[in-house]
Amino acid sequence: MTPTPTLTTSSTPITTWQRRGLTGLCWLLALSFIAGGLAKFAPGETFAGAPYSERFADWGYPSWFRFLVGAARSSVPCCSSSRGGGSRARRCWA
Repeated sequence: MTPTPTLTTSSTPITTWQRRGLTGLCWLLALSFIAGGLAKFAPGETFAGAPYSERFADWGYPSWFRFLVGAARSSVPCCSSSRGGGSRARRCWA
């Protein structure tokens, strides 16, 4: 049985509070991706301004492309992981 690796910085183990802080930042980043992705599905104006259907058309993309981008952006937190070499990604799609 191999020992599990631990996160270290300059040969100093990360403390519980540092780990909790990093976990909190990861959750905040994940929530921002999910909120940004779900906003692409909303009809009408969003908190970011004009409707995304119009914005994508202005950028030269078809208006339905916002659904593809929203789904991809919402799935990023589920499929990315810093532990286990992406084992969470395998669980997400399994």
